[in-house]
Amino acid sequence: MKIEINCSQELLEKSKYCGTGTEKLIAAHNCWIALAVQEVFPVSRVTETRAEIFFGKERRGEHLILSLPESARTMIKLFDGCLNVYGTHETAAAKRLRTLAPFTFEIELTEEQVGVLLENISLPELTECFEKSRHLTLTA
Repeated sequence: MKIEINCSQELLEKSKYCGTGTEKLIAAHNCWIALAVQEVFPVSRVTETRAEIFFGKERRGEHLILSLPESARTMIKLFDGCLNVYGTHETAAAKRLRTLAPFTFEIELTEEQVGVLLENISLPELTECFEKSRHLTLTA
């Protein structure tokens, strides 16, 4: 099973101020990758190397850790690197919009990860969530 994640221009626009301090947007919950993942997994976060999906109402307890491929890690570095510019929060946001482009990547789940996922979310419910998502696709 694979999850395809589409980091669109729309999500880049929504996350352009992430981590700038202007709206208390914590990067792990509000970067363009995190926004995509949250369409199906609302209680999740994305770090520099992985996506963490939690099955309770809070970010603790049973969860699934998915390693991000190198292409996603590179984009996270570029996204975060836009904060290292001199000037205003607007400067950082403008740099993100100017230098970053939409991209898509896949995460292949191990049998163990599929098992954890299906122990916590039924297959029909999971399928329905992915069908409603505009940025995540589930493939066999």
